[in-house]
Amino acid sequence: MELFLTTFVIIVIFITITFFFNKMQLHVRNYQGKLVPYSFGCVFIVLLMIDSFYFNLLRLNVAGVAFIGIVWALGFIDDKYGSPYPKGIKGHTKLFIEEGKVSTGLLKAVGIVITATVYTLISYQDDWLVALLLLILMPHTVNLLDTKPLRVWKVMILLFVLPTALFSLNYEMILLLFIVFIVWGIQEAFTKGMLGDNGAMLLGALWGIMTLQYYPIAIQIGILLFVCCITWLAEKISIQKWVEKTPVIRSIDILGRLE
Repeated sequence: MELFLTTFVIIVIFITITFFFNKMQLHVRNYQGKLVPYSFGCVFIVLLMIDSFYFNLLRLNVAGVAFIGIVWALGFIDDKYGSPYPKGIKGHTKLFIEEGKVSTGLLKAVGIVITATVYTLISYQDDWLVALLLLILMPHTVNLLDTKPLRVWKVMILLFVLPTALFSLNYEMILLLFIVFIVWGIQEAFTKGMLGDNGAMLLGALWGIMTLQYYPIAIQIGILLFVCCITWLAEKISIQKWVEKTPVIRSIDILGRLE
């Protein structure tokens, strides 16, 4: 009964917030040209707040919740006020140097560095450099991956949910994550909503904290190498081009996508 009620509440929150995002025209065109609300980040921040105040299944302290909240807000500002161009850290930096303009993308990048640095100084004394790099790069990496439906969902299942289930003994939290991911996956497959920058960056921030909280240092370094590779691919080539040229990855990428 409790499982049914939890699932029902999560579904209602997804549907309600997505409805209001549509009403307020908080949407962008996806890769098919369809207007889709970037509502899932707001869903996740609401669920995070409910958990933090009432259940604490994720076991986040005040600093952790604040870090995730600020990162989410930076993403939401970029969703609401940002423009499609320039792209990449290099593009935003070039715009500032050549024209003196501070884009929302640059604001987001600088904001993450500052917020991650403060949070690392507060929370981590050992292996602080690994912690800092993960907290800076993971929101950025998830954001880079979020260009097609279910791409981030698959990466997060593989590198976040399953490892957390393996290394954590918090079974209630694991069950909650599975329920949220199932509802999110169904909603995104039918393009009822999308992560947007705000959702992608929130997930990256949460993933970073959970990685540092539950995973051994060897796994942390492995994930750090992964996010460094994704960042390099995005800046030097193109994640989409790499996916299209890699048959196995492309097959996994399109799996479950309703086109």
